[in-house]
Amino acid sequence: MQLQSGIYYMDTVTVNAGETLEGVGRVIITRADGKPPTIYNNGTLRGVWIGGTRETDEATGAPFQCGDGALFEDCAFFGYFGGLNVAGAKGVRVSNCVFANCGTDNFWHPIYINNYNAQAGEGTTFERNIIIGGEGYAIHLWHSPNWNNLYNNFVAANRGMAQQGNDNIWTRN
Repeated sequence: MQLQSGIYYMDTVTVNAGETLEGVGRVIITRADGKPPTIYNNGTLRGVWIGGTRETDEATGAPFQCGDGALFEDCAFFGYFGGLNVAGAKGVRVSNCVFANCGTDNFWHPIYINNYNAQAGEGTTFERNIIIGGEGYAIHLWHSPNWNNLYNNFVAANRGMAQQGNDNIWTRN
């Protein structure tokens, strides 16, 4: 599905496996109340800005989840209580995206990767992204995630990056 330039009001953005949601021009997706919408991506999300006014309440914060093989490319995400949660998903790729003012307190991070079941070639690839503002660690690998590749990312105005796990490659960040 392609969306043309404009502002779209959605409570939930869902991209199923094998599907693509692509923005043509400047596409902004937010909720009618101005808060970030829930995101479930199991397909390809490309060229859209998704978010809203910075969420500070865990009870009302929108989830931002992905499934196996999800691709995020050339997107901007802003105002999420947490951020992108790669919880057990394999083969996720995030490239050329911006994460602005995502994450809250110490335990809600803009990028949280805990794909501890990943084998060689099944980890998350996180490349050429910008993570600015927010709280928590910009990128947090926790619960011993394996086989993740993080390179050429710019991180500023947060707690930096933290990792745990095996066979993860971090370079030129």
